[in-house]
Amino acid sequence: MTSGKYFNRGVMALDAPYIGHVIRETADKIVIFGERNERYDIPKSEIQMTGRNVLIGLKVDEIAKKYKVKHDESLPTTVPLEHWTQGENLDLATYERKYPKSLFNKGVRVLNEDHVGHIMKDTDDKIVIFGSYGYRFDVPKSKIKEVGRNVILNMDFNELMKYKVDRNEPLPTGEPIENLGIGEAEMIQNWDRLVLKGVRSSDNDDMGNIIAIEKDSLFLMTGRHVFKIPKSFVEGFNGAEVLLSVPATEVFRLELT
Repeated sequence: MTSGKYFNRGVMALDAPYIGHVIRETADKIVIFGERNERYDIPKSEIQMTGRNVLIGLKVDEIAKKYKVKHDESLPTTVPLEHWTQGENLDLATYERKYPKSLFNKGVRVLNEDHVGHIMKDTDDKIVIFGSYGYRFDVPKSKIKEVGRNVILNMDFNELMKYKVDRNEPLPTGEPIENLGIGEAEMIQNWDRLVLKGVRSSDNDDMGNIIAIEKDSLFLMTGRHVFKIPKSFVEGFNGAEVLLSVPATEVFRLELT
């Protein structure tokens, strides 16, 4: 689990006193949102010094050339691949329920399809969005129009600005903002907690839920079909869902008979 050492710190380059803020930290990189809609995913090995700010040992043009990415790409996560255990007292009827999917880490757009940021926290009634220019928005879930690959808000950008808050304010849950320094994926310390979690394939198919975990495999149940897949298929974790690196067809061929 990462410590969140760099989260929310300002970032400097060798030739610039400010290029943005760290909005996500994983085991090996930091994600920086800049003031003009820039985003840089920079390996921690490029950090030269850390004090009040993080100094990257490169000039701005070198950072942009090597590490600039599209602002609306999915944010990276760190997922520890250990502590897999068998679930206990499994009630198979449970897995035919539909579980609510977390909105954590999804991109957010307004009505005209402009990308405004990513969801950094998903509470019972609000989403916390980090965007460019150091913006943070705490938006009621009642303002969500639809959810797909992105979350679409039923408002334009001007209305969204009504929900702008200081990025250092406590979270809607009352927790300090520093708690976002460790993504929800990093907070999983015991993988037996993945039992009951939803699973999604790389081509975005709902693959049901995990019903059991063994040393090298996990078992998925979709309807009344059970699939045994290797742990190597797991690419990451997004809130309530385990994300796979393979399409649904690869899972279907591993059905238990």
